Amino acid sequence: MESKGNFLVVDDDATMRDVLRECLVSEGHSVTTADNAIQAIAELEKREFDVVLADLTLPRVSGLELLDHIKKTAPAIEVIVVTGQGSIATAVDAIKRGAYHYVTKPCTADEILHLVSQALERRRLVDPQRPPRSRTLPRPRRPPTRRPKRPHPTHPRPRPDRRRQRSHRPHPGESGTGKEIIANAIHTQSRRARAPSSK
Repeated sequence: MESKGNFLVVDDDATMRDVLRECLVSEGHSVTTADNAIQAIAELEKREFDVVLADLTLPRVSGLELLDHIKKTAPAIEVIVVTGQGSIATAVDAIKRGAYHYVTKPCTADEILHLVSQALERRRLVDPQRPPRSRTLPRPRRPPTRRPKRPHPTHPRPRPDRRRQRSHRPHPGESGTGKEIIANAIHTQSRRARAPSSK
């Protein structure tokens, strides 16, 4: 089933405004109406819309100025301008400014529905993550998990003092060592060999 859209209809002609609203509502779309551009801008600040249908000949602020405002503040919104037979050149200028398309008065319900269906499809392609009639809420972030800290030893294992060990090692010639005992034995034997025998 095709998802429905959220539409804003802007027209100072009450009859045309009601016709457009009923045409869209009959297809299940959500429709908000405004009779001038100032009111339309206020509605745009309240909620998000998929498509705006705006008459070009609006009082005080024109449809082209409203189009410029929409494309500056919310460029993803598709805008369809509604114009009379004598203002087609202005409608073409609106397309150059970013409008999706235009429809001329008088228009049939089939023309409106076909055009808004295409504009709505393009809107979904531009922003596919946005569900109809609602704003995507960010997922709550989970707090970061903290890894348990490894306990540090308060008393580090003592390292052997190699200098102390080396100091206890006997140096060559020190008494009590194996080399000194052998040297003393050789010296004693040599003295005994040189000593004269007593007869």
